[in-house]
Amino acid sequence: MTEKWLAGARMADSTKAMRQSIVDRDILLAFENRQLNEITADDLRALCNKVKARGAPATAVHVRDIVKQVYAFAILHGEKVDNPVEGVGAASIATFVPNDRALSPLEIRLMARQMESVATYPTIRLALRMILLTLARKSELIQATWDEVDFETATWTIPKRRMKGRNPHVVYLSRQALDIFVALHTCAAGSKFVLPSRYDADRCMSNATLNRVTQKRVFGCHLTTKPIIPILEITDGSFPSSEERGRGSSQARRRTGLARRSRR
Repeated sequence: MTEKWLAGARMADSTKAMRQSIVDRDILLAFENRQLNEITADDLRALCNKVKARGAPATAVHVRDIVKQVYAFAILHGEKVDNPVEGVGAASIATFVPNDRALSPLEIRLMARQMESVATYPTIRLALRMILLTLARKSELIQATWDEVDFETATWTIPKRRMKGRNPHVVYLSRQALDIFVALHTCAAGSKFVLPSRYDADRCMSNATLNRVTQKRVFGCHLTTKPIIPILEITDGSFPSSEERGRGSSQARRRTGLARRSRR
């Protein structure tokens, strides 16, 4: 039934790909062998709580929304079932909390913690976390569009026009990075840009927006991203193998990282 709903749903290709990714990664793993009338509100709540517990509240909200739409589609086409989502209020799973994953080395861990208290928008915090996870340049993320993100293959392909190299660069995404893209897609409100401008959805966020945050004094330093050897690669155990990452990811590890300018 989920596949029938997705096939007939009217939505942007990037939205459909994102929802297919959530269906494959979370919903089918829990409910693939269950009949529609066998899934209860408690089952759905348990799944949403499980997804939220891994630090992905935005994905948990999407799980609820997808299940709601699948059941509505089924009922519309004659299935005599109750919609379990009626017993799971959105507000009960929509509390967004910071991901307090311990990071290493010390500077990155402290920066990640301090960033949660910086007076800025949630999307900017998510963008900074994405930079830490992928070691992408700020400009590469700010100018990214949704047609570059493939939720099905868990990749982000940066076109060569935005690369300092001569070829497109494929960034293989961990589950954490995928969850951040899901949250950013929700906040993008239909814009083609991953990080649209607050004032014009047809334009990307200004470079100065992230610069103002990264140049704040956090634990006695100015923080900037620069093309140096990276300090660490953050994964949650779901990252592709070294063979899958291949040469492109090796180039990224050589060229991108986090730099620190000490206070003078």
